[in-house]
Amino acid sequence: MILGSRGVVEETMQVPHRPVSEATGRFAKRDSRNRILVAEMDGEVTAVGGLRLHRSLRARHAASLWLAVADDVRGRGIGGLVVDELLDLGEKWMGVLRFEIAVFVDNEAAIKLYRERGFEIEGVVQAAALRDGKLVDNLSMARVAERLPYPRITVRDVAQKIPALLGSGPDRSKN
Repeated sequence: MILGSRGVVEETMQVPHRPVSEATGRFAKRDSRNRILVAEMDGEVTAVGGLRLHRSLRARHAASLWLAVADDVRGRGIGGLVVDELLDLGEKWMGVLRFEIAVFVDNEAAIKLYRERGFEIEGVVQAAALRDGKLVDNLSMARVAERLPYPRITVRDVAQKIPALLGSGPDRSKN
C-alpha cells in the first residue's frame, strides 16, 4: 500500500505499520469537503493526493492539500500531475483561493514541486513531528490567488503600523 511505503512514511505524517483498515477507512468516509485523486500506471496506484476544504465558514475559500507518491516512481513527474489537477479542481470548480500544505524542511523534492507551482514559504513549525527518533520542523507553504474578492490586511500592513508586535519573538539566548 502506497501510504505505508518507506518514502511516504518518512515524508508525511504517516506512521509505519499502520493497520490497513485504518488507512482504507479514511478514504471510505464520504465528506463533501474532501476530494481525493489517484494516479495509476499499469494498473498500480503510483500517487494519491487530496484537497480538504476548511470547515469554518470564514475560511471556506481555503483548502489543505496533501500528496503521497510511491517510492519507485518518484522524480518522474507523477506527483506534479496530481498536484496540478488538484489545483485546477480547487480553483475552477470549488472556489479555492488559498491552498495550504505542510512540508518537512528536508524534503527538497516536495519544496521544489510546490514552489514551481506558486507556493511560498509562510513560516516554520518547529519540532512539528517525530520521524525515526528525531523531531523535524515543517515548512508552512501556501499558494494564494492573485486576485481576491475582498481587501486584505497583510503582515506588511501591520508591521508598518505596529512593528514591535511582529518582532522576532522571545529572547531565548539566556536559557
